[in-house]
Amino acid sequence: PDALSIPPPTPAIKLAANGMTLLKPIFALEANLQAAVLGAISKVDKEAVASDIATLKNENDVLIYTYGLSPFSSEAVSILEATGCEYTNIELGKEWFLLGGEGSETRVALSKEVDGGATSLPKIFIGGECIGGCAELANFFTPDDVIWDVHGGLPYTTWTRLQTKIRSHVHDSIKSSTTFRCRD
Repeated sequence: PDALSIPPPTPAIKLAANGMTLLKPIFALEANLQAAVLGAISKVDKEAVASDIATLKNENDVLIYTYGLSPFSSEAVSILEATGCEYTNIELGKEWFLLGGEGSETRVALSKEVDGGATSLPKIFIGGECIGGCAELANFFTPDDVIWDVHGGLPYTTWTRLQTKIRSHVHDSIKSSTTFRCRD
């Protein structure tokens, strides 16, 4: 079987991610202020935003919310691409300071999905549960996690560790033989 190469985050991204933790309280204050102002001007329905997030989490095995210009988002998308996993990418905007009312409210709603309330993106959901951002995704996969198999002439990837994590988070919401389809 061919080995799957999942690139680790670049050292600069890892260092920057660790530094962002120190700024989290400032980012949270800014995100809430931005959502309050732009959300009110745009008359954004916060319940509809939360409902949309819940629907997308449940409809997609792997879901990622990103900013188009964010190096952290780009890195996370690269990792998902390397796995061959089918995923849905929701780009809220090019960057946080370019978000409108709905994007700002979505950003704040997403912060409630992760321990510690980080307002940064990306936010990655696997099996309906938020695993975190780019650093958490990079730590999620190791070379031993990925096993190539062929079933019915179609390529499939089964991630043993991924399935274990999903089971620990969502218990009975998946079948024990869950497999995630990969692109050809």
